[in-house]
Amino acid sequence: MRAVWLDNLPERWTSVPFGSIFTQSKQKNSRLERDFVLSVMKGRGVVPYTEKGNVGNKVSDDLSKYKLVDKGDFILNSMNLYMGSVGVSEYDGVTSSAYIVCKPREDVWAGYYNYLIQFRGFQEYVGFLGKGIMEIREAVRWSALKSVFVPLPDLETQKTIADFLDRETARIDQLIEKKMRLVKTIDLRFDSLVQQCVTTGLPDSEYPLVDIGIGYIRKTPSHWSVEKTGWRYSVQLGKMLDSAKQTGKAAKPYLRVADVQWDEIRVTDLPVMDFGLSDRSKYSLQPGDLVVNEGGSYVGRSAIWRGEIGECYYQKALHRLRPRNSARDTTEYFLWVMWFATKHGIFVANGNQTTIDHLTAEALRRYKFSFPPLDEQLEISSFLRQERDRTARLHNEILISVDRLQEYRSALITAAVTGQIDVTTWGKQGQTDRHLDQIQEAHA
Repeated sequence: MRAVWLDNLPERWTSVPFGSIFTQSKQKNSRLERDFVLSVMKGRGVVPYTEKGNVGNKVSDDLSKYKLVDKGDFILNSMNLYMGSVGVSEYDGVTSSAYIVCKPREDVWAGYYNYLIQFRGFQEYVGFLGKGIMEIREAVRWSALKSVFVPLPDLETQKTIADFLDRETARIDQLIEKKMRLVKTIDLRFDSLVQQCVTTGLPDSEYPLVDIGIGYIRKTPSHWSVEKTGWRYSVQLGKMLDSAKQTGKAAKPYLRVADVQWDEIRVTDLPVMDFGLSDRSKYSLQPGDLVVNEGGSYVGRSAIWRGEIGECYYQKALHRLRPRNSARDTTEYFLWVMWFATKHGIFVANGNQTTIDHLTAEALRRYKFSFPPLDEQLEISSFLRQERDRTARLHNEILISVDRLQEYRSALITAAVTGQIDVTTWGKQGQTDRHLDQIQEAHA
């Protein structure tokens, strides 16, 4: 099977079937123990299973069916090959039978082909060979892969390209990592700012503080009130969906967990269920209501209903909070209280997410928070709204530059593995430096 992009290779290169330069190894485990189990991770290559973390399939109790791996073998994840989930092993070990273990021919440098499989054109091509019921689970079989034509430069050129890409992609990856750390720092700074504002006031405030004996608040301005949420807000859990009782005669749109993101409610393609007259009074949403996620992995995630559509309700996985006295409280402020409580793990027992599945209405009503006078609530929420917008702009600008770096990384790999650039002069000419500088200047 010959791909179109092979027609543009340098004249001195040839193209050959993958199976002519790599031999599939099916040798089963007979000598190694669990500590030598290897995995393949996208972006990291071949790693000891112990470094993988609690991700993906577990190690089988029976290792006898695992495949032997020798240092220098090329390992491919047949389920995620089209995503570039491959690597050259630096270890002797064993790996799952789901992986394809390939041994290179003497004139083949596996490091070059490790980058070739990261080439987008190759990934898209082998993606058509996958056999599975879902795209993300398509398995590329050896019987198909061995017939795919791939470039074959001479051994020295393979090594030179692989060494070049090792250096250049490492530089790009370090820059991407630095930017992602900056994103995290920006987000943490904003989270800390929210905590400060809803516990002690605006950064420039000089109110006298008092100890209140609550671990997650500690001190708060003396003129603020510390009360249970239920004293200030009515908390109503949504309606349970019972498909057996749906007639469609009183069908109304309603919100689900996925529709309530942080500070954003999505109303596109909302589902419907029956809400009778009594239900409509109980579960209707009014502009200014705070909708809070009650369970799952997003406990406490909140957004304000602003009347995005004329009539809407909500399901049981969500709470609706409404001020008992609108002259005293506003959800514009309490949204940030929920941000603080969620981001700082207040709703998670002992900081362990697995110990809480639901933020029940009863529990939410009992949590105590600091409540300033209404004018300060509005001032704090306005300040945090501006900071949130500024943080989001900076956050997005950095992520755009990360996308550009990843695009350049992919383009560089493509150009190198297909022989479209001379890797022996690229670095000397400062080509990568110029590209990186352009990306930095465009998103400074």
